[in-house]
Amino acid sequence: MQRNLGSAARLARLVAVLPLALCALFAPLPLSMRLFAFGAPALYLLATSVLARCIGYTLMGRNTCPIRAGAR
Repeated sequence: MQRNLGSAARLARLVAVLPLALCALFAPLPLSMRLFAFGAPALYLLATSVLARCIGYTLMGRNTCPIRAGAR
């Protein structure tokens, strides 16, 4: 799978991980609900920002990475 996330998208996802992770830890909800509502999206955003690959972008045919497909 090729990279399809540019640096701005990766940074935005990393910034969004912190509040989601804090909500997963400290929200006044049952643990299973916190993990499902906040923990899973935080893990997804963290994984996609670290790997620079987004499954959703691939399904939509979107690419925010400035590197051309043949260059890498």
